[in-house]
Amino acid sequence: YSATSKVNRQLSSLMFDSLFKLDNELNPQNCLAQDIEISGKTCTVTVKSARFSDGSSVSGSDIVYSFNVAKSTENSVYPTQLSNISSANASGRTVTFALKNYDINFANILDFPIIKEGSRNRKDSDNRELPPIGCGRYVYASKNGDGFLEPNKGYYSDVPENSVELMNIPDNESWKYAIRSGEIDIYYSGENTSDLPSFSGGTSQIKHTDFVY
Repeated sequence: YSATSKVNRQLSSLMFDSLFKLDNELNPQNCLAQDIEISGKTCTVTVKSARFSDGSSVSGSDIVYSFNVAKSTENSVYPTQLSNISSANASGRTVTFALKNYDINFANILDFPIIKEGSRNRKDSDNRELPPIGCGRYVYASKNGDGFLEPNKGYYSDVPENSVELMNIPDNESWKYAIRSGEIDIYYSGENTSDLPSFSGGTSQIKHTDFVY
């Protein structure tokens, strides 16, 4: 929730599903949400039958927990994004959001990552921080000090890749060298610029959900 770079926020979507996600036309598509009903200032969301990477079921209380963490995380996009929600309550796999103002497009803002209740501050036996438990397509793992993402075996649909290697790229010059040398396969830029490092692959324009000024 406190990730500051757009790259890391995009990367987190591999590990943590949200209730809804926006398609290329910026329309909300069901992710963990099975359905949504908006009646006046009350919104009811029913969650799909899904499991976290540790095998436990995703419940409405996990959604409420994630909402409260997201809304209270300082220096984050979520306190402002979720400011129209006055409260959230769970019953089984159903979550009821109380809104301050009626919003027919309410589903568009329900893209905050869902984590397992109580898993925000996990640490390993050496007291090192671990990612929260998610229910996304991939799970964080490490070997010999190198981090990577491996498929979530309990995910409710197919995961195309066997693993995703993670690299620490500290600055723009390192990005360019890593692309030219073939160390990385995919380069994502959040800037509207044609000044891209030279590489042999193709390019694709991606619509932004952010207002940049």
